[in-house]
Amino acid sequence: MHLAMVVDADTTTSSGPGLMLPDTSDRVAALAGALAERGHSTCIYTPTEAPAKPKRLLPDVTLRPIPLGEVNADREPAQFGDRLADEWRRRPPELTHVFGPRAGMAVAAARRDAPMPVVQDTRFDMPPGAGDGTAWTRLELALGRAADRLVVSDTREASTYAAQGVSRTAIDIVPYAVDLKVFNPEGPAPERAGEPRVGLLFDPADVDEMLALRSHLSDAEVMVLDTVGEPIEGVDEVVSVCGDVDPQRLAERLRSLDLLVVGAAWASAGAVCEEAMACGVPLVVAGDADTDEAVLDGVTGTVVQPGRPRQLLDAVRQLLRDDVRRTAYGIAAADRAASCFTLLRVARDMENSYGTAVRVGRYSGRAVTGSYARRG
Repeated sequence: MHLAMVVDADTTTSSGPGLMLPDTSDRVAALAGALAERGHSTCIYTPTEAPAKPKRLLPDVTLRPIPLGEVNADREPAQFGDRLADEWRRRPPELTHVFGPRAGMAVAAARRDAPMPVVQDTRFDMPPGAGDGTAWTRLELALGRAADRLVVSDTREASTYAAQGVSRTAIDIVPYAVDLKVFNPEGPAPERAGEPRVGLLFDPADVDEMLALRSHLSDAEVMVLDTVGEPIEGVDEVVSVCGDVDPQRLAERLRSLDLLVVGAAWASAGAVCEEAMACGVPLVVAGDADTDEAVLDGVTGTVVQPGRPRQLLDAVRQLLRDDVRRTAYGIAAADRAASCFTLLRVARDMENSYGTAVRVGRYSGRAVTGSYARRG
């Protein structure tokens, strides 16, 4: 199948009110590479200011920057869409996989001239309902309704979109992909001073809750995984997971942790959680044990109800006191990551989503490797 992947221009910092995950373009390229191994060809489109030549990343994966010049942010999706339509008149893709709301608007514009199945991927930005009902959230919902398939990271996010009017039968749950060559339990880690080492990963809006938890962990060394690139006082170390992140360095820091605490049931933390699990780190998560696919309560970590800081603190203290249980959780976490979060597994899941978009959506075709035709 010939695929187009369209990526928002700025995926390393804030994208409107929603926060895009770090290195989204790299993650997209890695997925395209895994799909290439399964016989698909992919062209990745991203808007740029200055002209740039296409770059062959792999034999069947091409990065094609689309120069827009200096354009007003409000006009960027429309101009990007016009350029995509020009590209696709020459060789239309069989399906377009979209990452980010701005890219979704551009593809919606291009699609008027070049009809095709569209898969909208929300795993790299904050889900609707996490914000305050802004126009940006309404846009994400509109894009979800318009797409042939909507890809989310977990059941909770799927339920959120379904409650806002997106058909549940059109939503696919696909985990983030983890590079197990980088994120694994066996690599190097920084030396420790002797105290337990706890990582904290919280929604940027809940920094006060994070600092309150840190104040009760005076007997532990605390490392904060920073998602916004702003200074954080009162902690022993801050490791950025936004912007230009070195995966090797992040993996080393994750391996140094005794456990990782994830607060506020934050969907966009999923990629970092899975990378920590791949490094053999048990998790304590404020979430819902019935809907969190990544962390299995009592197997790979502990899940507590959100909004209960005392319960969260108690769970952290219990795990820090229980070396045997913490070690067992870490081993199970690494095993789960190796079986569920690999690039090959995610590529297969995406392939299933593509096939459904072609067969069940507004298009028909022989298979995901064949051509399609618009139904009349």
